[in-house]
Amino acid sequence: MKTKVFTKVFTLFISGVAVTLLCFITHNSTALADEEYTPEISTEWTEITEEMYDPDGTFEYNGLTPSCSNYPGTDPEFSFFAKGGSVNKLLIYFQGGGACWFFNMCVVMAEYTYTKSVTTTTDSLENGYGIFNLDNPKNPFKNWSIVFVPYCTGDLHTGANDADYLGVEIRHRGFDNFQAVMAWIKSKFAGPKQIFVTGSSAGGWATNWNTPFIVDAFPDSRVDF
Repeated sequence: MKTKVFTKVFTLFISGVAVTLLCFITHNSTALADEEYTPEISTEWTEITEEMYDPDGTFEYNGLTPSCSNYPGTDPEFSFFAKGGSVNKLLIYFQGGGACWFFNMCVVMAEYTYTKSVTTTTDSLENGYGIFNLDNPKNPFKNWSIVFVPYCTGDLHTGANDADYLGVEIRHRGFDNFQAVMAWIKSKFAGPKQIFVTGSSAGGWATNWNTPFIVDAFPDSRVDF
């Protein structure tokens, strides 16, 4: 099986914000048919809580469990969102929201530098803009299944470490959270014909760094980002 890789630059408008991405488009010659599977998930936006993606409480990556920042006074539980579609295609979106890497940013100015816990709701997604406006007939993703990965760790979705900032522990477990999301995706999706990976701000960086793991997980799917 031969694999072709090429690049292009384009601009997406997500919630009114223009995001320019350098896209590496990987296309495998083994095509999957639209009718090959129906994902076992609701066609309504659903919050996938820890009890749903890790019912046994045994998931770990690099010795760490999924978690948000654990900033004092916030809920550290990580969850994500999913919606089933009518075609054999999957959109994975990484939420944006700043970053931090030292005491002043991660603790003192945390309110302004990064999102500390999951703040997205199913209602906000149902009333979304841009690619999340699924009532727009011109939206190319309106019939796709979608997984929305919240951002609550200040690490561009790439961390796997707990840091001590002058006595305050911040959990930079964005990559651990991503691995938990991927484990759930692999349990629900047998093999999408096409996967499109995208994000905004910090989620744009995550798209670049985490897409190779998605390609490895679905070697027969076309993966664009």
